[in-house]
Amino acid sequence: MSIEDLIDNITGQEYAKAEPMFHELLQSKVNDALEAEKVKVAGQIFNGEEEEQLEMDFDDDELETEDDSEEEIEDSEEIAEEE
Repeated sequence: MSIEDLIDNITGQEYAKAEPMFHELLQSKVNDALEAEKVKVAGQIFNGEEEEQLEMDFDDDELETEDDSEEEIEDSEEIAEEE
């Protein structure tokens, strides 16, 4: 069974055959991903492998620096004192 067979069944409107094929293919993908995650976690636990860190790409305009947040806190405190 392959993805091509699934597509052939769908395009041929043989949905009764396509549905179990779809579920089986999807389950296979989930099992493969789960097994890969198990291997990764076992490597971290038993072999001391480092966990991969994902890098996030932010624009500088989107990030708030510590100075900005401190200024906002000071501004809000000044406003509260004035009231």
